[in-house]
Amino acid sequence: MGHWPNGQCQIQGADGSLYNGMVEKGVRHGKGCMTKLDKSVYQGDYANGKRHGQGLFTIQGCNYRLESEFEDDKPTI
Repeated sequence: MGHWPNGQCQIQGADGSLYNGMVEKGVRHGKGCMTKLDKSVYQGDYANGKRHGQGLFTIQGCNYRLESEFEDDKPTI
């Protein structure tokens, strides 16, 4: 009971995603980078497991790039 990862972690998701970054009580919180199997990458701030704050969303192999504030997992642009 109460043995949750805290601090810098690497987490492999069941969907094949890979998260490298800060966690609090097992939840993404702070600076981190999430790479998904569809080659999308988000680097930036997380709060309570969701993208929240300044971040950069890209797709590897494409020229797509979105730098924005994120709130509740969505860009605010």
